[in-house]
Amino acid sequence: MVSDSELNSFIQEHIDSFIKWDMLVYFSRQPDAVETIDGLSRLTGKGRTDIDTPLAELVASGVLHNERGVGESSRYSVAPGFRHRTILEKINAEMNDRGARLKLLTMTMESIKKQNGTGGMRP
Repeated sequence: MVSDSELNSFIQEHIDSFIKWDMLVYFSRQPDAVETIDGLSRLTGKGRTDIDTPLAELVASGVLHNERGVGESSRYSVAPGFRHRTILEKINAEMNDRGARLKLLTMTMESIKKQNGTGGMRP
């Protein structure tokens, strides 16, 4: 079982924007999903240019995997060797409980604030 401390450490390490949080929540609910950038754009309600950098950062950090075949658009999924699948399971479970969801959002907001300075937050 994943402790709150492990979950908070993961969030502190990987989440510096609400866009990343939205993608993480999506993939926690759909761990076997494979999405294009257009699909993720629709799911997050953000433009392609808004999610391009956060996606690249989640790929670089090993959370997501980018697969692209010849002549195909990039497709994103949870990285095959992603060592934190239990954290995604915990996020998914806690998003269904109001108190736990508020705790997750507080952790996320603190991470975003910390990583972007005390004054501002990235969208």
